[in-house]
Amino acid sequence: MPHPCLPADDGHDTTLLASSPLGQVLACPGCGVVHLNLPAVTLRLEPVAFDALMHLVVEANRRLHPPAQAEAPRAPVPGWH
Repeated sequence: MPHPCLPADDGHDTTLLASSPLGQVLACPGCGVVHLNLPAVTLRLEPVAFDALMHLVVEANRRLHPPAQAEAPRAPVPGWH
């Protein structure tokens, strides 16, 4: 089984998918790996594993920052329809 490529030495041209001060996400069409580069670590994931990781992070973020409760319906103002 070939090892996942490294952006600097794989000979493949990676595509930048997203970038921020936190890091970068790149895709390597040559080996089909998604690279998640953070300041101290790089994860190289198959697309299915990357999707699962993103689902996990989105779910954790949703629980960390739950949406505001919808406002209760207001009582009708007499005389207004």
